[in-house]
Amino acid sequence: MNLSDLPSKYQQQVIAQIGKTAGSMTDMERKFQAMWEQLGGPQLEFQYRPINGRKFAIDFSHLQTKVAIELEGGIWMTTENGHGKGHAHPKRFKSDCVKYNLLTLNGWKLFRLATGMIKPQYIEPIINFINENS
Repeated sequence: MNLSDLPSKYQQQVIAQIGKTAGSMTDMERKFQAMWEQLGGPQLEFQYRPINGRKFAIDFSHLQTKVAIELEGGIWMTTENGHGKGHAHPKRFKSDCVKYNLLTLNGWKLFRLATGMIKPQYIEPIINFINENS
C-alpha cells in the first residue's frame, strides 16, 4: 500500500506523524488532490516517471489519456537580492522547459497550474478533458 492509496484526510495524518519525507506531497499538491477529489476527478498517479532513463516525474498524471498536470509553486519566490528561485529561477525554468518538451514529444498533453490556480474554474476543464478522452 502506498500513501497515495489512502484517502487524502488520512494521507495528511500520516504525513503529520512522520514529517515531510522524500516523495511526500507539498501543501499545494495536497490542496490540488483534495480539490480534484471534491470535484469528482478520475484517479491520478502521483510523481509518475514517464520516460525511462530520465529522473523527472510528473506531479499528477492520468495514464490512460497521457495527461500530465504540473503544479508550478513558488513562482513569486525571490532571494534576498531579488533573483528568482523555485520555478522562477533561470536554471529551474530551463529544466522545466526540457521536461515539458520531452513530455510533448512523447505524446503527453500538459496542463500547468500556477500558485493561486487550485480552484474549480481551472481544474474542472482538465477533468472534463480527461473524461471526454477516456
